[in-house]
Amino acid sequence: MKFLPALMATALAVATSTCASAQGPASPETATPTMSALAPNAGGVGTLVTISGSSFAADGNTVRVGSGYIKNLSSTDGRTLRFTVPATLDECPPASMGLGVPCPETQRPVTAGAYAVFIVDRSGTSNELSFTVRQN
Repeated sequence: MKFLPALMATALAVATSTCASAQGPASPETATPTMSALAPNAGGVGTLVTISGSSFAADGNTVRVGSGYIKNLSSTDGRTLRFTVPATLDECPPASMGLGVPCPETQRPVTAGAYAVFIVDRSGTSNELSFTVRQN
C-alpha cells in the first residue's frame, strides 16, 4: 500500500504536464506590449497609423497619445494595431490602468506637434515612440 501515494503523485504529475503542453505556449496577452514602429510616424487628423510590435492583446488595447487616449483597439495577430488620428482625444484613462479615479468624459482637440505614443493593455504599458501631427 505504501506505493499507492507515489503512484498517484506520478500520475498527477504526468497529467498536469500533458495538460500544460496541450495548452501551448503562454498567451502573448501576458507579456507587456512592445512597439517597434509607427507607419507613418507623421500625418494630419484622419491619418491611418499602423503600430508594429509584439505582445498586443487581442482586444482592449488603448493607445495613449500625449495625455489623451484612443480606447478599445483590437489586434488580430498580436503584432499590429491600427488607429486613425482623431480630431479629439479622450482625456480619461482606460479602466485597465486601474487608477480608480472618477473622470468626466472630456475631449481635447488634437493640435499640430509631436506626441509621445504608448500602448496600454491589461499587461502594462509599452515603450514610447513619437508621432508628429501636422496641420491639415
